[in-house]
Amino acid sequence: SVLLETDCACPELDEHKQPGPPPLRSSAPPDGLHNFSCDNLGRVKSANHLYSIKRKVLDLCFQMVVLSSVENPSSSLYWETSPMKGLKSVCGHETHMHQCMFGSDRR
Repeated sequence: SVLLETDCACPELDEHKQPGPPPLRSSAPPDGLHNFSCDNLGRVKSANHLYSIKRKVLDLCFQMVVLSSVENPSSSLYWETSPMKGLKSVCGHETHMHQCMFGSDRR
């Protein structure tokens, strides 16, 4: 089996977010905002490349009938990025765990 974990390299736009790094994604352009520094552009490009690799791994798992899972908050913009957008339609099962029971503020 394969477990792909969260990559927190690109903060998302969240109106309830505590002070921290500037958001690099929003629901309008989930693949990345366009008004940030060169350093942040590199972070977004790297994260998007990693998402593409993760999707290729998942597609290979589906083809080979290998049990696979992706860990990421349900409310994350990760699911709306270009590589991951169609994933929910091809996966066999979706599970939601509320991480607040483990001390997280996100669901």
